[in-house]
Amino acid sequence: MKTIELNFEGYKISRENLPDYHGIYFVYRVSDVYDNPRGGLFGTIQELLYVGKADKQTIFERHQKHEKQAKFDNALLEGEVLWYLTAEVALADINRVENGLIFKRQPRLNDVLTESFKYPDTHFVLHFKEDIADMFADFKLKKYDK
Repeated sequence: MKTIELNFEGYKISRENLPDYHGIYFVYRVSDVYDNPRGGLFGTIQELLYVGKADKQTIFERHQKHEKQAKFDNALLEGEVLWYLTAEVALADINRVENGLIFKRQPRLNDVLTESFKYPDTHFVLHFKEDIADMFADFKLKKYDK
């Protein structure tokens, strides 16, 4: 069984702050955003909207004109904002990682890769630089064809 480790950075609160590397990104709805007296912002994660990959462009470039941006914006309720979570991924693994995370998490704005995990058995190990409200540390998926 192949093990893939993902090192997620902290939340990004602006598309302008997204990283300049290839990888995986999560798009969240967040409410109750406020300044932390010790620096940074806090917010309440409401929903994971979308999991995507940036393989032909960097994550930053991908989000400058994302084809689902209007859907992301339309999913927001009053007072909510979008936050992003990212991890650099080797291009050789990016499709497997994308499929695994979408299949495991089932974000509502993903309309493909939700029905099955199409790759050999994989152990995903997730590391975070800060607490991630709705995340898990690791999981295993077996090839599953519906």
